[in-house]
Amino acid sequence: MRSLFFYITLFLIVAGVKSFCQSTDDATIKPVTIPNTLIRELKSKIVGISYKLYIKLPVDYDPKKQYDIIFLLDPEYSFGIAANITDHLVQRNDMPPVVLVGIGYSVDNYKLNRTRDYTPTKTSKGGYSEEIISHSGGGESFYTFIISELFPFIDSSVGKAKTKTLVGHSYGGLFASWMLLAKPFTFDRLIIVSPSLWYDEQLMLKEAESNELTTIHSKAYFTTGSLEEKRMIGDLVRLKEIFKSRNTSFEHKIVITSDENHDTIFPTGFSKGLRYTFGLK
Repeated sequence: MRSLFFYITLFLIVAGVKSFCQSTDDATIKPVTIPNTLIRELKSKIVGISYKLYIKLPVDYDPKKQYDIIFLLDPEYSFGIAANITDHLVQRNDMPPVVLVGIGYSVDNYKLNRTRDYTPTKTSKGGYSEEIISHSGGGESFYTFIISELFPFIDSSVGKAKTKTLVGHSYGGLFASWMLLAKPFTFDRLIIVSPSLWYDEQLMLKEAESNELTTIHSKAYFTTGSLEEKRMIGDLVRLKEIFKSRNTSFEHKIVITSDENHDTIFPTGFSKGLRYTFGLK
């Protein structure tokens, strides 16, 4: 039989919750926001959709100054993490003030949109489902959107970038890897976390093997978690071997981060990627 103490405790908990709910009605609840941020919509004639841009400016933003701009894929989850990490580093003078630009979506079908935009070739295998993978292969159009529509928009609304960094995770990491190898002059730095190098029968590994690698001047950081699928780890190890065998001179670092899986790796990968690509302590 339950004691009197149990029922008294239960009564106090219920009463407390009821009191809290009554005191936090719509008139008093205020949303938590990320300081110095704004959202803009950019309609793309090239891709045929509207993009939702998440933009974070430095605390003392000066439109006359040039800033390092970090472009984030999958900002639906990466933007808040990146905003807090960069704020923490900037506030402690560990890195210069930066502008963040997350390239998100104004429409539903998130999985379909990222499958279309982040995959450089069309394939019928892998991915979320047969229906979604049928929309793959829009990487070239997404790249054209970035250089022809996104960059000019940021130049005119935020300011011309001092340097450009691209950050991608999973499919986003696949796209960033493709940018490094196939479009080497687009970004100065790339932070590539858990790239889907398995995509289209290891397309990127084949590209790395056939690429001269002499035109790459970007600084790149690759990582994946030690608790991820064996193919994710094995593919990144293979990429490291390819780069080493080619004796490539471009600055890069490839690491397997211990005790991280595909869902936990991004904060660590982004933080360490910043430290390497920006030369932070």
